[in-house]
Amino acid sequence: MFGKETGALFPVYTFALELTVLGFQAAKPATGRMLRIAYALGLAFAAVAFMAWVMPTYLDPAAYALREFTVGERLLTQLRVVPMYIGWVLLPLPDQLVFYYDNYPASTGLLAPATTLAGGLFLALLL
Repeated sequence: MFGKETGALFPVYTFALELTVLGFQAAKPATGRMLRIAYALGLAFAAVAFMAWVMPTYLDPAAYALREFTVGERLLTQLRVVPMYIGWVLLPLPDQLVFYYDNYPASTGLLAPATTLAGGLFLALLL
Protein backbone atom coordinates (compact mmCIF):
# COMPACT_ATOMS: atom_id res chain seq x y z
CA MET A 1 0.00 0.00 0.00
CA PHE A 2 2.86 2.42 0.71
CA GLY A 3 4.81 1.61 -2.46
CA LYS A 4 3.10 4.28 -4.53
CA GLU A 5 1.54 7.63 -3.75
CA THR A 6 -1.87 6.42 -4.91
CA GLY A 7 -1.82 3.55 -2.43
CA ALA A 8 -0.77 5.79 0.42
CA LEU A 9 -3.42 8.38 -0.49
CA PHE A 10 -6.22 5.83 -0.93
CA PRO A 11 -7.53 6.37 2.64
CA VAL A 12 -7.53 10.13 2.02
CA TYR A 13 -9.52 9.65 -1.19
CA THR A 14 -12.07 7.43 0.54
CA PHE A 15 -12.37 9.93 3.39
CA ALA A 16 -13.00 12.74 0.89
CA LEU A 17 -15.61 10.56 -0.79
CA GLU A 18 -17.33 9.92 2.54
CA LEU A 19 -17.30 13.64 3.40
CA THR A 20 -18.58 14.90 0.06
CA VAL A 21 -20.77 12.19 -1.48
CA LEU A 22 -21.60 9.35 0.87
CA GLY A 23 -21.90 11.26 4.14
CA PHE A 24 -20.97 8.23 6.26
CA GLN A 25 -24.41 6.76 5.56
CA ALA A 26 -24.74 3.01 5.78
CA ALA A 27 -27.57 0.48 5.87
CA LYS A 28 -27.08 0.20 9.63
CA PRO A 29 -26.46 3.27 11.83
CA ALA A 30 -23.83 1.32 13.77
CA THR A 31 -21.81 0.89 10.58
CA GLY A 32 -21.84 4.66 9.98
CA ARG A 33 -20.63 5.24 13.54
CA MET A 34 -17.86 2.69 13.06
CA LEU A 35 -16.78 4.44 9.86
CA ARG A 36 -16.56 7.77 11.69
CA ILE A 37 -14.58 6.20 14.53
CA ALA A 38 -12.24 4.38 12.12
CA TYR A 39 -11.52 7.54 10.14
CA ALA A 40 -11.03 9.59 13.33
CA LEU A 41 -8.57 7.04 14.72
CA GLY A 42 -6.78 6.78 11.39
CA LEU A 43 -6.50 10.55 11.13
CA ALA A 44 -5.19 10.80 14.70
CA PHE A 45 -2.62 8.05 14.05
CA ALA A 46 -1.49 9.68 10.79
CA ALA A 47 -1.14 13.08 12.48
CA VAL A 48 0.95 11.66 15.33
CA ALA A 49 3.13 9.65 12.93
CA PHE A 50 3.62 12.73 10.73
CA MET A 51 4.59 14.92 13.69
CA ALA A 52 6.95 12.32 15.16
CA TRP A 53 8.58 11.00 12.00
CA VAL A 54 8.37 13.52 9.16
CA MET A 55 8.34 16.94 10.82
CA PRO A 56 11.65 16.63 12.72
CA THR A 57 13.44 15.85 9.45
CA TYR A 58 12.12 18.88 7.60
CA LEU A 59 12.23 21.36 10.48
CA ASP A 60 15.88 20.63 11.30
CA PRO A 61 17.93 23.68 10.27
CA ALA A 62 20.79 21.34 9.30
CA ALA A 63 18.62 20.01 6.47
CA TYR A 64 18.85 23.45 4.85
CA ALA A 65 22.52 24.14 5.55
CA LEU A 66 23.54 23.69 1.91
CA ARG A 67 20.51 25.48 0.49
CA GLU A 68 20.06 29.15 -0.29
CA PHE A 69 16.80 29.34 1.69
CA THR A 70 15.51 28.51 5.15
CA VAL A 71 12.59 26.30 6.12
CA GLY A 72 10.47 29.41 6.66
CA GLU A 73 11.28 30.73 3.21
CA ARG A 74 10.46 27.35 1.72
CA LEU A 75 7.04 27.31 3.41
CA LEU A 76 6.34 30.88 2.28
CA THR A 77 7.34 29.98 -1.27
CA GLN A 78 4.85 27.11 -1.22
CA LEU A 79 2.09 29.72 -0.90
CA ARG A 80 3.02 30.77 -4.44
CA VAL A 81 3.92 27.37 -5.84
CA VAL A 82 0.75 25.47 -4.92
CA PRO A 83 -1.59 27.96 -6.66
CA MET A 84 0.71 27.78 -9.67
CA TYR A 85 0.31 23.98 -9.73
CA ILE A 86 -3.46 24.35 -9.42
CA GLY A 87 -3.39 26.71 -12.39
CA TRP A 88 -1.43 24.16 -14.42
CA VAL A 89 -4.01 21.49 -13.63
CA LEU A 90 -6.86 23.76 -14.73
CA LEU A 91 -5.08 25.28 -17.74
CA PRO A 92 -1.95 23.34 -18.78
CA LEU A 93 -0.25 25.67 -21.26
CA PRO A 94 2.82 23.94 -22.75
CA ASP A 95 5.03 27.04 -22.73
CA GLN A 96 4.61 27.36 -18.93
CA LEU A 97 5.38 23.72 -18.12
CA VAL A 98 9.12 23.36 -17.69
CA PHE A 99 11.03 20.49 -16.15
CA TYR A 100 13.43 22.22 -13.75
CA TYR A 101 12.63 24.98 -11.27
CA ASP A 102 16.02 25.25 -9.61
CA ASN A 103 16.08 29.03 -10.01
CA TYR A 104 12.56 29.67 -8.67
CA PRO A 105 12.83 32.73 -6.40
CA ALA A 106 12.16 32.06 -2.72
CA SER A 107 9.71 34.19 -0.79
CA THR A 108 11.37 36.03 2.07
CA GLY A 109 8.17 37.44 3.59
CA LEU A 110 4.43 37.63 3.04
CA LEU A 111 4.91 40.72 0.88
CA ALA A 112 8.25 39.80 -0.67
CA PRO A 113 6.97 39.21 -3.31
CA ALA A 114 3.33 40.28 -2.86
CA THR A 115 2.11 37.19 -4.73
CA THR A 116 3.00 35.21 -1.60
CA LEU A 117 0.18 36.84 0.33
CA ALA A 118 -2.16 36.56 -2.66
CA GLY A 119 -1.40 32.83 -2.96
CA GLY A 120 -1.94 32.33 0.75
CA LEU A 121 -5.30 34.10 0.59
CA PHE A 122 -6.28 32.01 -2.44
CA LEU A 123 -5.44 28.78 -0.61
CA ALA A 124 -7.33 29.95 2.49
CA LEU A 125 -10.38 30.64 0.33
CA LEU A 126 -10.14 27.15 -1.15
CA LEU A 127 -10.16 25.69 2.35
